[in-house]
Amino acid sequence: MSPTNRRSKRAINMIREFAIKHTHNDIIKIHEDLNQYIWKNGIRNPPRRIKVKMSNTDNGNILVTQYMKNSTVENNKNDKTTPDKTK
Repeated sequence: MSPTNRRSKRAINMIREFAIKHTHNDIIKIHEDLNQYIWKNGIRNPPRRIKVKMSNTDNGNILVTQYMKNSTVENNKNDKTTPDKTK
């Protein structure tokens, strides 16, 4: 556990270490939205759990973004139009 005045910094470093360990690449870029999400409560109170998505960029870097469930694909599958059966 890190000191209370450095928790968000440590959370960023933990994400970076996790990405290096699992992708075997030293060049890690953390997306701005993920960084804002971690720092939104200040340096002392980062979120407890964060789901992340790691992807390769064109120039060989690893981009770490916040995982978001894609709800638009699921909604399109369920929204089947049926013909109106009025008599």
